[in-house]
Amino acid sequence: MKKKAFGALAAVLPLTLLFCACGTSAVTLSANWYKSGDGVNVGGKSEQLEYEVTFEKTDEKIDTVDYKNGTYVTQLNAEAIQLSDQKTEVLGYHLHSEFSVSVTYTVGNDSQTFTDSVVSDVYFKTVSSHLQPIRSKKSVHTTSPIAVRPDTLDEAYEVYDYVYSVEYNDALSKAEIKYSSFLPETNTIEKSVSVRNRSAFFDNEQLLFVLRGMELDTSAALTTIDPLGFQSRNVKILSPKAVGHTQAFTMNGTEIPASEEAPVKARSVVLMYDGTYSGQPQKLVYAANTAQEKGGENVYRNALLSMEVPILKGLGTLKYKLVNAEFND
Repeated sequence: MKKKAFGALAAVLPLTLLFCACGTSAVTLSANWYKSGDGVNVGGKSEQLEYEVTFEKTDEKIDTVDYKNGTYVTQLNAEAIQLSDQKTEVLGYHLHSEFSVSVTYTVGNDSQTFTDSVVSDVYFKTVSSHLQPIRSKKSVHTTSPIAVRPDTLDEAYEVYDYVYSVEYNDALSKAEIKYSSFLPETNTIEKSVSVRNRSAFFDNEQLLFVLRGMELDTSAALTTIDPLGFQSRNVKILSPKAVGHTQAFTMNGTEIPASEEAPVKARSVVLMYDGTYSGQPQKLVYAANTAQEKGGENVYRNALLSMEVPILKGLGTLKYKLVNAEFND
């Protein structure tokens, strides 16, 4: 398996996160995706978050790659989920995510346009079971920049098409991984991985959601499976701070006129992987919990409000902005 095949994801996804190492300890979680913050009666919970994705170039003089018309949509539902024994069902969460963006590569007078897309599904238990992951699957068709100033169009990008799935046993001691590649080469890898730091372990596809359940007021550590190396890897949440979100969005049909004069209270954090192939930091901004000041109502459900994802080769940054939120709780 080529290492750059997974490195390509950093160009288009928030789903292969970039972290920094440290020791991990048990993580305290709250069901902040409910207006009440309770999360005991999970049945009937559903929500959809829609994001606009834009591209900011690092250098306007370099026009090798350009991203346009990007969208990212997540759907959360509480539903009955079958465990790995294929016999037992539990009430848990199903998080479905779809990402799509048009990308054009240009070298001289030659150009080629693609649609990069990623579809992921992850199933996990409720807060009472510490959001323990059950399984996940990600289908990816994406391109990756491979040169800042290529001489020919063929040298500008590589196309990747693959499916990556993980199944966990109920004891959360083992993960069965399957990686099936179709481009740039046909290849299948299956591997069993021991899970470590189970009290702070989460599937890669659920990490953005898990952060909604955390306070994000101090640095913290998590563990996930690194899809690049097929092994458990430590995760660090860095530089948490209070910020004001100033980009308006719609919630349940009502405009939330966030602005410099009336920002939505939020928390920002920075994420990085540890060690070799750590990538560049990503910045995430989550709505702050409003329960104490809004009579017990957590109005914005700690939703992810914005995100900045650097693409490969330092060519620029993909910026995600929440434009519409629909909550049923």
